[in-house]
Amino acid sequence: MHAELPSKMAAPTIVLIIASVASYCGSLAMEAVDGQYGFVCLLFGWISVLSLTNLSWLANFMLWIAAYYTIAARRGAGMFWSCSTALLMASNLIVKRYATWDSGDGLGYSTIRSFGPGFWLWLAAPMLLIIAHVWESRRRAPPQGSQRHRATP
Repeated sequence: MHAELPSKMAAPTIVLIIASVASYCGSLAMEAVDGQYGFVCLLFGWISVLSLTNLSWLANFMLWIAAYYTIAARRGAGMFWSCSTALLMASNLIVKRYATWDSGDGLGYSTIRSFGPGFWLWLAAPMLLIIAHVWESRRRAPPQGSQRHRATP
């Protein structure tokens, strides 16, 4: 029996995650250098979660949950977690305030100045799962009008 399309999309999703961690993700207004790589965002993003300024870092865990339910062929749960993850990741486009930690000044705040390819690869990972779930559900749905209508007495 062939594996369903969403299960097949788990490997490309993992490739997107690895590529996003290795890529330039964006820059904050306070930085002297022009941006951060994904692994820096992954390692230090929890600071914003603790300060409750930007919760999108939690989407990293949610993405693994979405991938698990997708591989386990739990379509409803996989679709729910994929959509929730994508929405939380996309919140970076709206909530641009970010907590930062400076060893000299302690906790501070900055604004996301730009998004790099790593951010878009990160955002594409749950979108790929969503597309696979929608494609599979449309493929499995019976064509409209194909059911016989019985006359009710």
